[in-house]
Amino acid sequence: LRSYGLETNAKKTVIHETIVQNSFKCDKWDWISTAAFAMKLENEWDEDQLYKKLIILHNFSEKHRDSGQIIKELAIIHKYIEGVTSNENKNKITATKIKSFISILTDIAYNNPSTFRHSLGIISCLLCLMDDEKDKGAVIASIRTKLDRVFGASFLEIWMQRFWHKIDSKHEYSEKLCKIFVKQLDSEEFEQPWNSKWLEKSDPKINEILKQNSIINKEILAEMPKHIESNEVKLFENY
Repeated sequence: LRSYGLETNAKKTVIHETIVQNSFKCDKWDWISTAAFAMKLENEWDEDQLYKKLIILHNFSEKHRDSGQIIKELAIIHKYIEGVTSNENKNKITATKIKSFISILTDIAYNNPSTFRHSLGIISCLLCLMDDEKDKGAVIASIRTKLDRVFGASFLEIWMQRFWHKIDSKHEYSEKLCKIFVKQLDSEEFEQPWNSKWLEKSDPKINEILKQNSIINKEILAEMPKHIESNEVKLFENY
């Protein structure tokens, strides 16, 4: 290797006798070793099984921050909740239990910023199951209070607005892009989120098109469901 200018990095290269075990990353091995790995979420609603899985995932996320394994498991849970929280199951789920699930997911998101969209996607599904709008608003306010302290809260607000605008379209946000969205919902004046003054001379036609068109497609917006769908947040079919 030296003849090609390559050398072994002592900090990254280690020798193991147990090849099989050490071929796994630490987070992957720890997850396989937990009870949650064997815990399957079936088609029927099982809130006790879900609660156990979330608690174990929460503990795992404390040890392995922003691990890809957390995102993978949240994607599975998201798809599961989408499938089983239909109208016939709605009466089986208590508001207290929903709040417990949301608390765990909020804490996972707080300590693992890479899971923002996945955690909020699940939370949005759970919020749709709450009938009391006042109670729902209080839960959202608690989530915002908790997550506003996180670095990257602007990115978080964009995802939160994705489902919250269906409940309260006039809700106030601190993120500039969210403010522009709220303003353009009822206004004919289209404020652009970027500075395009340089186009006035270089390409007046494009500049005029930008001025006359909103960044919001209201037809698509009207068709979007209240909750964040699992296919909106997944980057790959298998993470």
